[in-house]
Amino acid sequence: MNTVMIPYQIRATLLQLEPSTDLNWKEIVSEILEHEEIDVREEIDRQILKPKEIQWNRVTNSFEYKISNSLHILKHSFSNERMRSIAAKLTHSTEWLKKTTDSLQIADYLENALQQIDLIPVNDDLTLQREKLLIRRVFLQDVANIIRKLKLVPPKGIRQLTAEQIKCFIIEVYIKQQLLGYWFKPLLPKYSQMMQHPFFKYFLLKEQDFRKFDIVQTSEFIFLIAPIQHFGHNPYSIRRFLIEEQMGYEGHQQIYLNSVVVELSRIKEGTYAEEVSNYLQKMITIQHQVHKDVLEIVADFEHFVDKKLVPYLMEPLGLNTKNSEGIVNDYLKNIENMIMSYIFLPLRNAVKSDLSHIEEFEYLFMSVHRILSEILGHYRDFKEQPSLFFNTDIQLLEYRIMAYLKLLEKRKDEIFIPMYGTEWAKMNERSQQPVRKIQDLLEFHMQDFCDLKTYMGHLLEEQTMTKGSFLKRIIKGEKVEKDLIQAEAAAMRMKKQAYLDIIAVPKSLLRYSVFIEFESLTSMNEFERHYAFPNGDNGLTRLPVLMKIPENLGDFDFEAFNASIMRYDVRFSSVTK
Repeated sequence: MNTVMIPYQIRATLLQLEPSTDLNWKEIVSEILEHEEIDVREEIDRQILKPKEIQWNRVTNSFEYKISNSLHILKHSFSNERMRSIAAKLTHSTEWLKKTTDSLQIADYLENALQQIDLIPVNDDLTLQREKLLIRRVFLQDVANIIRKLKLVPPKGIRQLTAEQIKCFIIEVYIKQQLLGYWFKPLLPKYSQMMQHPFFKYFLLKEQDFRKFDIVQTSEFIFLIAPIQHFGHNPYSIRRFLIEEQMGYEGHQQIYLNSVVVELSRIKEGTYAEEVSNYLQKMITIQHQVHKDVLEIVADFEHFVDKKLVPYLMEPLGLNTKNSEGIVNDYLKNIENMIMSYIFLPLRNAVKSDLSHIEEFEYLFMSVHRILSEILGHYRDFKEQPSLFFNTDIQLLEYRIMAYLKLLEKRKDEIFIPMYGTEWAKMNERSQQPVRKIQDLLEFHMQDFCDLKTYMGHLLEEQTMTKGSFLKRIIKGEKVEKDLIQAEAAAMRMKKQAYLDIIAVPKSLLRYSVFIEFESLTSMNEFERHYAFPNGDNGLTRLPVLMKIPENLGDFDFEAFNASIMRYDVRFSSVTK
């Protein structure tokens, strides 16, 4: 087993790197490799750089990034005609983009184009879904390359945004976030070297404690992004970044900002902090409407992630060839129990008993959503270790955390609202529908399947008996053989019907289910699909139930699947009844 380990912080930094968007990716890689031993460099190259299509020349210690795909190539390479047509249309649209200078038009074009890509119907076809995700990624990479070369005209405003600031935001914030999805980690860590500068340590971090904005570092600028008022809005929207909102009446207009740009070259200027502060005073925030008890709950969640979970993920596992599987399983159980104890249970208690105003529910939801997204990013850094590549439980835990986040999004108006009397019990009952329906279906089908198997067992016994006698073979042999063939065909029909009925449940209960391969930008294979359903008290106190089912009916083991699902008691946890 390979014993060379890439330090956690280095792995975390490099996994956030997107050479198609980050202008300074060469500097980051060079600085990291300069201070590491040759064996660690080799592992960095093998595990991280090569998958990102970064070529390292060991002789010259230089780097090269070549995008191997483009929309122009895709429009000829797909086997599906509709996907080829979509790639061709997007290619044609980028020709318009090359001639555009209006930054607001670019914002509308890019955000609308992505929306259209996301709406492409693939009818549960995993191959088409893979091609759809590829189109999305390649389109973003092509657009990033085009925008770098444009001469943009900034909109007018008090911030006096420059063309370079706008291009940097579009490419290194918006596009990068769209590429990384849940794994995008925008926040600069408070312990980073940059945060030790007086401008950040004594000014910006204090302002952040009060206003709760994101601090996003890019190659050239720091972007301060205001929290969104309503979930469903993208905090990193290009249009949101560009627009300065005006409120009030004629002659008494008040300007509100959703973002502020910090120029790193100016942080040493004596008056620059005051200039940034004036902009921050105009930043929109919802925190002042929230009771301090709710702020303390969120602060406890953040403290758990920073002080307990991340250090735990950074610990070496100490694997060996004899008990590596047991060590990993114990480690995963500890992660799940920690998240349940420090986030899920306090979250349930807060929304059930402690909150009263809708602003508090909204603030708690968006805070928890942000924190769980951060946890996903940290977990990804942890699982990208070579010793964990082939451990399926590692991947399944990521799916369950991701599904918990998606289910919070879908069920927001059933959880993060004031509830009275029996309302909580009703919502809890709804959350249990998918697992209970599947269990009822399995019980129904399994009875018939077991009866048929018993019948087939008798037929096999008869078949065995006929082999010893010529007379029996003549009289009964052919009939038994025919009955067996018919029984096996019936078993296949039963299995197929059960399979179709099971697949239909999440389709009929979209709010209470997550189709992992289709509802996230996760990696996937074409041989199996994963569905997730709420678990625990109102779907809050436990990670979701995960259902894995093969794409090919021939690979569907009905009895094993039944055993895996029937063990769940959604009232409590995924333990044997």
